[in-house]
Amino acid sequence: MCCNWIIDRNGLVSGHAYSILKVVNINGIKLLQFRNPWGRSGEYNGDWSDKSDKWNQNPHIKSTLCFNGEKDDGIFWMEYKDFMLNVKAMGICNRSVNIYTDINMRIENENTYCGPTISCFKGIFS
Repeated sequence: MCCNWIIDRNGLVSGHAYSILKVVNINGIKLLQFRNPWGRSGEYNGDWSDKSDKWNQNPHIKSTLCFNGEKDDGIFWMEYKDFMLNVKAMGICNRSVNIYTDINMRIENENTYCGPTISCFKGIFS
């Protein structure tokens, strides 16, 4: 199987999901750190990206964030204003839910082999 991903001129993969790792405000410069779950192919290439001159122009920010240069690891920074220009849609996942204690599912024991599957579908569609 082959996929032809559309990589925008800014280096981001169109329609792809990225995780926000950090949000910081240093000396009035608002930065967001992102992670591409693929690890490669799809890193932002604008201001504050891995190859940006902004890091050397702002050594205090570079040292505060422990930025150590170019790596093709899927992690990159972007200024908030560029985030607002480049991101068309955003979804939020509630990471505070503990799947071990906060989510309960009644198992249909009378259906020995299919009990967990039936319970899952009942939970989804109820």
